[in-house]
Amino acid sequence: MVEARIYSVIVNNGNQHKFYGTFSNRKNMLDSIVKNLDITDAYIQGSHKKLKITPVNISNNFDGNGLTIVKGNTWYIKILMHNMNIINPYF
Repeated sequence: MVEARIYSVIVNNGNQHKFYGTFSNRKNMLDSIVKNLDITDAYIQGSHKKLKITPVNISNNFDGNGLTIVKGNTWYIKILMHNMNIINPYF
């Protein structure tokens, strides 16, 4: 059985943290983020440099099951990856 991945996204708007959505596809998630959020000057902090926000960089830079996108000096978007499995196929 292939494990399905689900992505939950939280956005930091200054003093508010809002749940942005849940996505079953990484490309659709990125397309929605690019279309609806201002990611100008936002980046993924790599091990040596700041990385552009692309589907490949999102995929390669998860730390465990989480990824943080930074804008300015604080986190802007947090993405949590959930793996569905036989034990818990519906949640």
